[in-house]
Amino acid sequence: MRSRAAAVGRFPRGRCACSRFACAMRPDLPLPPSPEWPALTTSELVARKPDSASFAQLPRAPISVVLEDVRSLANVGLIFRICDALRVERLYLCGITGRPADPIQGNDPRPRHVQERAEREIAKTAVMAIPFVPWEYQPSALVVVGRLRHRATRSWPSSRRITARRTRAPAATARRCA
Repeated sequence: MRSRAAAVGRFPRGRCACSRFACAMRPDLPLPPSPEWPALTTSELVARKPDSASFAQLPRAPISVVLEDVRSLANVGLIFRICDALRVERLYLCGITGRPADPIQGNDPRPRHVQERAEREIAKTAVMAIPFVPWEYQPSALVVVGRLRHRATRSWPSSRRITARRTRAPAATARRCA
């Protein structure tokens, strides 16, 4: 069955986007899902992850993500996974956004049971991504975005979260575009 996009003529020769993408990337592989291309389990994916030292040597994308007032700990864990996959430069958790416990004992003013619950719920969704993502907590997203803009970054607000990306453009261009 052809996809809707192929039916309306967005893709030439009646091909759907996924088959066109798969053929362009690796023409020797079968289209997923298939018995020749089985899905990996979480433990298999975690086993393929490089250790912390070699992961730290990989280049990071010049992207900073700022979350403000995200109440769902599962959503915070999902953002950690996305930031891990993209290897973002830094993740800023602001306002009432849930956050993992601070690795340095005594730096987190929250009660211990709140820290443990937040760590448990975020880690459940993040699936081993927390140690690989540089993150920090800041009380105000406006201060963080102001600092990022001062470093010549562009920012794009998106509903309850603000995303900032470092650019190679001069500061005057960044201010004009922002």
